Parts: sequence; C-alpha cells; structure tokens
Amino acid sequence: MGACLSSGKGHLEQVDDSVHVMLAHDRKKRKESGNAATSGYKPRAANPALERAKIAEKEGEEKTEETANGNQ
Repeated sequence: MGACLSSGKGHLEQVDDSVHVMLAHDRKKRKESGNAATSGYKPRAANPALERAKIAEKEGEEKTEETANGNQ
C-alpha cells in the first residue's frame, strides 16, 4: 500500500503526458491537412422531450389567455 506514491513519476503524470502528446499530434495533423482548429465550446443539442414540453406549455398558456379574454 502506498508504493505507487513512492516512485519518482506517478502513473497519472504519465497519462497526462500521453494526453498532451495526443492533442499536440492532432493539432499538427489538422494544421497539415488545412482543417480549421476546433472551436472549443460547442453547445449540446436540445433534448427533444424538453422541446415538446416547452411547446405544450406555450400552447397551454395561449389557451388560458384565450379563455381569460372570453374567446373560445
């Protein structure tokens, strides 16, 4: 127990180094092929179930406004 901490360079540092090497390689290949670099943040696509719920909620509000105005 604890032997992994006694080594000079831990496993996590090696993994971190390999990730940096992989990212640098990807960046180099994108530059060579002429592709643009990744833009960074890319928002997630909207959840269809949540979109349906929003539409249903808006329709419900419209119906209540119509009945409040006396229109049916």
